[in-house]
Amino acid sequence: MKFNPLYDRVIVRVSEDQTTSSGLLIAGQAGPNGQGVVVAVGPGRIVEGSHTLQPLTVRVGQVVLFNNGWGQATSIDGQDYLTFAENELIGFFDADEEVA
Repeated sequence: MKFNPLYDRVIVRVSEDQTTSSGLLIAGQAGPNGQGVVVAVGPGRIVEGSHTLQPLTVRVGQVVLFNNGWGQATSIDGQDYLTFAENELIGFFDADEEVA
């Protein structure tokens, strides 16, 4: 089943080495920041006062960086993910660069 987040929500699959076997994020595993792959994004955020939809910056497939301890743990079809508002993410890596 394809999951479609609402508004400015971003669903991130966290790297296996940063989670326990039950899917919990291990704080401090990679320092204060974690990283994962974007698997779904909402259509955008409503711009206050204009009621227009501003598309999100991040895209499916990008590797993003986030603060450990942030994000809402979510389970979809038995797979564990973290859900963020886009403004809770630190940034993303360019697709043509290798991520350590």
